[in-house]
Amino acid sequence: MPRDVPRLYVPIPMHQGMILTLEDAQAHYLLHVMRMHVGSALHIFYDDAGEWLARVVSCSRKTLHIEIVERVLPPQLSPDVWLLSAPIKGKRMEYIIEKATELGVRKVVLVRTERTIAAHLSEDRLHAHAIEAAQQCERRDVPKIVPIQPLAYILEHWDAHRPLLYGDETGAGMRADRAMAGLTYPLALLIGCEGGFAAHELEMLRAHPATIPLHLGEQILRADTATIAALTLVQHYSALSLL
Repeated sequence: MPRDVPRLYVPIPMHQGMILTLEDAQAHYLLHVMRMHVGSALHIFYDDAGEWLARVVSCSRKTLHIEIVERVLPPQLSPDVWLLSAPIKGKRMEYIIEKATELGVRKVVLVRTERTIAAHLSEDRLHAHAIEAAQQCERRDVPKIVPIQPLAYILEHWDAHRPLLYGDETGAGMRADRAMAGLTYPLALLIGCEGGFAAHELEMLRAHPATIPLHLGEQILRADTATIAALTLVQHYSALSLL
């Protein structure tokens, strides 16, 4: 797709010839940032609808009407990888959501651990960052953001058929090539917050039948760095197992 053609996430069913009204932030972006006008082309996408070519058919100062012309790409779900993330403060959590979207995570589950400080986050705000990242990286779906849940509850209700890799900062984890040998989708990755997991949480994780401890190197990584490093490894080794 040409890089000067905007992409927008529009979560509704679509069909050829349909007229959509865009308002508020989307209209402002197209009108005043992208300087679109009648006849301008854009792409719109939605998880179940795929990606469609559309054209502006009319506009005012705050509203655009677009007509859906044709579908250019079918729906495409990202690989069945979940990220379980203990929230961290400020823009670094938004950065994690952005990079998780770019690296193909299908679902982000917010996890409360003993050392979690930033437990009061807006899922809507995080979802908005996921949408923006999906629009920019040409993904055709947007990861779901699941409200925060205690780690103990998640482990108690975990599906044993979904391997759960977790970043083990104690040095007791396995190297990536061993931890991920033969793994394919579905799977999940758990990264703790700043300060790591408490001793009793590590005991719970080690005792669970679905968990796999993952060693991420000798250095102590920040939570956002650890997330990106681990997701890159998951993407690499899972792709190898499908060859």
